[in-house]
Amino acid sequence: MVPILKDCSIRIPSGPLWMLLGPNGCGKSTLLK
Repeated sequence: MVPILKDCSIRIPSGPLWMLLGPNGCGKSTLLK
């Protein structure tokens, strides 16, 4: 695996925002069911 970001920070404000990321077949849709 090759890192694409280095020395990066992120701030996520509180709220109802959810996101699922991943390759095909890793169970994203199954998790939502």
